[in-house]
Amino acid sequence: MEIFFTELYKKEFQENLHMSPSHIKQVIEKPYKKHKLESDDLQIDIYLGPLVNDNFYLLVVTEEKNGKIMVFNAFKILKAFIDEEENIIDPFLILQKFVWKFGFVISIGNQLSRFIYKEEVLYPKSVERKQLVKITSIRNHAGVGGQHIKIIPQNDKILVKFFLAYYIDLNRYKAWLSSKLEEDIASIAVLLKEKLLSCRPGKEDWKKYEDICLEITEYLFRDSFRNYNAIIQPKTVDGLERRDLLVVNDIKDNISFWNLIREEFESKHIIFEFKNLVKEIGKDEVYQVDDYTNKAIGRFAVIYSRKGLSKSGKESVKRKYNDDKKVMILNCTDDDLLKMLELRRSGKDPIEVLRNKKIEFEISY
Repeated sequence: MEIFFTELYKKEFQENLHMSPSHIKQVIEKPYKKHKLESDDLQIDIYLGPLVNDNFYLLVVTEEKNGKIMVFNAFKILKAFIDEEENIIDPFLILQKFVWKFGFVISIGNQLSRFIYKEEVLYPKSVERKQLVKITSIRNHAGVGGQHIKIIPQNDKILVKFFLAYYIDLNRYKAWLSSKLEEDIASIAVLLKEKLLSCRPGKEDWKKYEDICLEITEYLFRDSFRNYNAIIQPKTVDGLERRDLLVVNDIKDNISFWNLIREEFESKHIIFEFKNLVKEIGKDEVYQVDDYTNKAIGRFAVIYSRKGLSKSGKESVKRKYNDDKKVMILNCTDDDLLKMLELRRSGKDPIEVLRNKKIEFEISY
């Protein structure tokens, strides 16, 4: 059995994370557990094995072809991260759990997720491989991962079958290994605050504002859900290409704020709308957001805006809550986002801002 190592492995894993080829080979040859994934002519093997005299397991991801094994990734996993009492010892499930915690949010088509398994997307024939997956990163990303794909020509397009795609945030991962994850979380809050404050209201910075809001939403609420899955909904309004964000309401526990929203407003998804207006939000903007609410998605939405709601905007929000659908729309201004960033930075729960807004609305209603 021939085992090869990618240049990326040699640079990041061997040099920076001190995982020698001999450790990797040992785990591959005598794994504690192994999980094989097969699709078409792709075979991916995920191995789990202990490191000698250490408090870590080693998780190794390989691709096998023609009897040769190519090592793509190898991660040290703290043994405490693997809850053996719940029998979570399947290497595939451990990889998934690991990626949910330390992966970048990646975009494939209109899907936003950290861990994408078996997805098919049509692209123009001219697309480059590096454009197939886009990484949503708060800072200049230092990441490792993999695209295990098959490309099938189809007339003037190509069908790309994503068998497995993920990218690990190396900064966050290394901070976890060195017990400095909270410091890393705090530093990201500072970066996002600077980005938001430097973004100008109005059409010129509309796209920039949306990108910042995507990053802020992921940073604030990624740990509020069991898994952070999101979908971008592109649309054209006033000649501008704009985007909504739908976050799957994958509730973490039955007493959480998001479970309350799911029960009260049948919200299987949370709608986030980004409005980089110079002025306050009026009834037209509120009605635009209301158009996206329905039985399949839910009846709850959050609007980020720079100046808040105008008088007509506030009246429209109350009117939508009072109609047959009973839609709740909460608004978060720059000040609200900055407050939530500070709560997250200091280790507190930013969801309290939304909870208080809901209570304040109900009392004033």
